[in-house]
Amino acid sequence: MGTTDASCLVAPEEFSAAMTRRWLSLGNTSSPKLQQLWAAMAATFGRAVVDNEAGKSKWRVLEPPTGTGKTQGLSVYAALTIEKNRTSLSPLGILVVTRTIGQADEIVRTIRELVTDPADADRVRAKHSETKLNVFEMRMAEVLVITHAAYTRALEGLNQEQHGRWADCTTWDHGQRRLTIIDEALSGVVEENQIKADDIRFVLGFIDPPLRLQFPTQVEALEGVRDVLDKIAVVNAQREAADEVSSIPARVVWRGVHDGRAKFPKAYAMGPLREAMVPIRYDLKALHKESTYDRQRIATNVDWTLKNCEAIMARWAYYYRKGNDD
Repeated sequence: MGTTDASCLVAPEEFSAAMTRRWLSLGNTSSPKLQQLWAAMAATFGRAVVDNEAGKSKWRVLEPPTGTGKTQGLSVYAALTIEKNRTSLSPLGILVVTRTIGQADEIVRTIRELVTDPADADRVRAKHSETKLNVFEMRMAEVLVITHAAYTRALEGLNQEQHGRWADCTTWDHGQRRLTIIDEALSGVVEENQIKADDIRFVLGFIDPPLRLQFPTQVEALEGVRDVLDKIAVVNAQREAADEVSSIPARVVWRGVHDGRAKFPKAYAMGPLREAMVPIRYDLKALHKESTYDRQRIATNVDWTLKNCEAIMARWAYYYRKGNDD
């Protein structure tokens, strides 16, 4: 990557002055302490852009007191960036992540109000369940605003073609969006994915020959994870039978994709298989009776297992024993 074009960055002094004007226009009172806080906000955004350009992934946390203009600040910064992009050799794309659909729409309205040229209004867009933007419209937006839920779904769908592609949020017409601003702490972004060999066996029992032929690589991946867990369980059982004190200890067993040493095989993505299994009548197959409740319950468990298997293969896996389960 090349050096960041400084012309796309909003200087702390410029941002503080713009925020002061905005703050006063809203009927609030400014102060040197607030102006210093706003300058620090802009400096933090700028450092995040530079670090991203250098390949240094590092989250920076801003915790200004309530009532100091945090959301107004990101809107002002985005509006100033849109204006600077007109003359920058390396325009800056921004992704804003906020809690609710209403907040996403409000941020878009505020940024559009702040840009000096009305023609720039379409350069900021919101993407959520009530605004059906296509991929091309998302990538044309210099500032894309999404919800926390959409952000976490995109993370979950990191290797899925049909379940929220991460690249659709993080790339635009000029390459990678180099600044991501998360408004308020994300809820649910840290997720534990847990599976057992029996979970996978249960799912495989519903994959009939036609599905196996249609998704051979996904079935291969599921069987591979199952076999690894079974082998560990066998070794532990043998050690216990021989009165050995220790079994296989808890350990990290896979993190190749997470570390960038291996690329996740697209053929192992579970999204297409998850979608193909939606119509299965699990109640009739498993219980030989019609039951809407049981059908939904089993379908949820099956989809949960497939999702967790992909998450573990695509990120990293930590083995441990919980009771009698590996």
